[in-house]
Amino acid sequence: MSQQVMALSHHIFIRLLDHAPEELRRQAKENVRRAIPAFCFTEDDIRRKLVQEEGWDDLSDDEQREAVEMLMDASRYEPAGAAANQTIAEAAANYLADVLIEKTERDAVRE
Repeated sequence: MSQQVMALSHHIFIRLLDHAPEELRRQAKENVRRAIPAFCFTEDDIRRKLVQEEGWDDLSDDEQREAVEMLMDASRYEPAGAAANQTIAEAAANYLADVLIEKTERDAVRE
């Protein structure tokens, strides 16, 4: 299964969701509820990081807007998405291995 990390401003997401069919709205709300927040970021997160950088205040409003739009491009975050997917895969494999070991130990005690 392939996953993609995507950044979308909260405002735009809500506007898109308002026009979605009811079933899609329900699914989106369920997916958001079940998301791992550490892997999500917003336009505001990017803006906060840029404000911390030297020279940000020297840019015009148009240049700042362009910088944020460029950084919202999901393709820039593919390595982070791949690393996140690998971490999740390793965590899932470790969890299943632990569960199988515990099951084997319980079965051995019963015998």
